[in-house]
Amino acid sequence: MPILALLAGLSPAMPAVTAASAPGQVTIYRCVGADGQLTLRDTPCAAGEHQQARGMLRPQDPPPQPPAAAPA
Repeated sequence: MPILALLAGLSPAMPAVTAASAPGQVTIYRCVGADGQLTLRDTPCAAGEHQQARGMLRPQDPPPQPPAAAPA
């Protein structure tokens, strides 16, 4: 029975991890340590930290601007 509880607890994070495998997606891990310190990272949390994973769109730079014309 404890295994079912563990799997049920992980299920909200699973869709985010699966969705992050799509192109243009990135997985962000929200980690809370035993001391309550919050960190955001792109790798899974360390042992003993509470973890939430979210799939997000990867930021993109805007297209380059054409060079400005020189004043005449």
